[in-house]
Amino acid sequence: MKVFHFSLKKIYELRTQEEKKMKRAYGEIQKLVNQKEQKIQQMTQEKVAMSDSNQGSIEQMQVHYRYLARLDQQIMDEHQQLLGIKQQLADSLEKYMVAQKERKIIEKLHEKKHQEYVSEMKKEEQKQLDEFRIRQSLL
Repeated sequence: MKVFHFSLKKIYELRTQEEKKMKRAYGEIQKLVNQKEQKIQQMTQEKVAMSDSNQGSIEQMQVHYRYLARLDQQIMDEHQQLLGIKQQLADSLEKYMVAQKERKIIEKLHEKKHQEYVSEMKKEEQKQLDEFRIRQSLL
């Protein structure tokens, strides 16, 4: 009985590695998105906390308002960066899905070839059993 051998095994392994690589890249970018969102949230909370305290001299109030304006600008800059990172995340997800699809194609081909092999082996076994029975009946 011959052993099943899938001729595209190396390609399957390559596709599996590529899928894992894309999955890791997606996870890393997702982590960046989470960090950026957390930073924006912290800055927004700081702005809210600073907005409540506007006491002191006029000079202190001017410094305070300039600080709040700068904080607003930083928050807007962070939002812009977040949009860019989210676009990278979408691109990465698309690449991951393509890699997953390519792996699944090879995997389905493997399953099909294995089923053909099993079917062929069953036919061969049945043929041998039939031959054995014929020989037994002739004796």
